[in-house]
Amino acid sequence: MCNRCKYHSLICRCSIKDHQNFFTGTTSSPFPNMMQPVMQSTMNQGTDTQGIIEALVLKVDKIFEKLTTLDKVNEKLCKFESTMNNLVKNVDKVSKRMDDVEKSMEFVNEQFEISKTDHTTVTSSVSQLQAGFNDMSLDVDNLKSDLSNLHDKHLDLQTRSMRENLVFTGLPLTNETEDTEDLLRQFMRNEMKMDSAIDFP
Repeated sequence: MCNRCKYHSLICRCSIKDHQNFFTGTTSSPFPNMMQPVMQSTMNQGTDTQGIIEALVLKVDKIFEKLTTLDKVNEKLCKFESTMNNLVKNVDKVSKRMDDVEKSMEFVNEQFEISKTDHTTVTSSVSQLQAGFNDMSLDVDNLKSDLSNLHDKHLDLQTRSMRENLVFTGLPLTNETEDTEDLLRQFMRNEMKMDSAIDFP
């Protein structure tokens, strides 16, 4: 039984007991030394007391209703406080995550700046290498041209040398008085089909 019901039951029992005592000559009044009123006055007082008790019961009921309402409000406040605590915890977690994300973004920005600097350095190095390659290509072209000229000159010199310095080997020697120049002219005319006369210096 709740406090409200216990209190209400106690008031009702006291009211019934007082009504019985009025008719039996006894009372549970806290003032036993007072003189007992006459029967009619006692009846009127009993009616007034009943009204007061009923009014008191109504007031107590209203008080308990308000206390019940306060309990509900307190329960809602407790739930609200718990919700707010959870919200604060969640906000703290989100704030921590935001801090972590911010630190990660700073790290990414630093790495991006480093990569950007490295890219600029690599681009400059590639440009220098390209310029050096172009210079080397030009030098190689010049070397090829010089080599081709040297080759042509070498062939020309070799041709001139071979033309001016003919070497004949393997010609049989028939006798010691044989003229070598006449033998060569005859060989060139007959074997090499050279009709023009060749003068040997």
